[in-house]
Amino acid sequence: EGFDVFSAPDVASALQILEKETLSLVITDVMLPDANGLELTKQVKSQYALTEVIVLTAYGNIKDPFCHEKPL
Repeated sequence: EGFDVFSAPDVASALQILEKETLSLVITDVMLPDANGLELTKQVKSQYALTEVIVLTAYGNIKDPFCHEKPL
């Protein structure tokens, strides 16, 4: 009701949509074919500061393939 929804299969497509549309929210998965959702989040927040981002994952621990922190 009153929302426009856009779908993008990868980061490149998502960024093309963001160039053309003013979005208030991006919902992304961590795993994408050409990058990951955390990289997309950094790009969105640096270029579109007012756009909020929700990152979803089926991974039990987001450190799995993406974070290079030492365990506590």
